[in-house]
Amino acid sequence: YLWGNRIEADEPTVWERLVQARKNLESGAGFPTEPDIIVRVPGRALLLIEAKFGAANSTLLGKEERFESVDEFLDRYPPPPGCADPLNREWIGRQTSGQVLEQLCRNAIFATWLADKGERLFVANLVCSTMASDIETRFGRHLAADSPVTFRRLTWESFHAVFASHGREAEPIANYLARKSLGLRKAFEL
Repeated sequence: YLWGNRIEADEPTVWERLVQARKNLESGAGFPTEPDIIVRVPGRALLLIEAKFGAANSTLLGKEERFESVDEFLDRYPPPPGCADPLNREWIGRQTSGQVLEQLCRNAIFATWLADKGERLFVANLVCSTMASDIETRFGRHLAADSPVTFRRLTWESFHAVFASHGREAEPIANYLARKSLGLRKAFEL
């Protein structure tokens, strides 16, 4: 799924389960959550990816119109009934708005709402290799000790390595990543 739309051969369609999760969590909210990428293996695993390309991970700082406080943010995004909370709410509640990695927190909560029973939950942050090198430590503090969500940092450069090793079929995307630019400079350390 890209931005909540299932990518199929015919035509993209909105994932109905995401629509329902938005209704449960964000009824009346101006900007609904749109996980950048969702990879799902039904019955096995669900992965939500926050993809960053040149931008830092967002915090609650500057989003006072949307969330008046850290507590209001936490109140808006509870786990589903009967599901373990992925977030360390006590720790998050003591942080300033500039310390709360809100998009990653929302992805962790949405993973719990989107998953079927028995699916392992993952959230990843896809970044350039030169960015967010400490994100696993920083976001790790946001997660409960017994969180049902596993978090990882992924890099665009590691994606390139996967595609570059798969021969001619994957050559177009490997070449795209090798030539991609950002601010008139080479985007990735390849």
